[in-house]
Amino acid sequence: MGGTKLPYLMNESGYRISRKNLFTILRNNSLLVRGRKKQAVTTDSRHWIKKYPN
Repeated sequence: MGGTKLPYLMNESGYRISRKNLFTILRNNSLLVRGRKKQAVTTDSRHWIKKYPN
């Protein structure tokens, strides 16, 4: 369940809670999912320009 859908479903069920307060509760209970680490951008050697040896 995502951070967008969860507050919406809770409001439909009768629980009035803001997205910020919901995330605070989830963080305090260690229920937040950590984001993925971005992959480092490296050299693109598949180009049409001449490649010189080292």
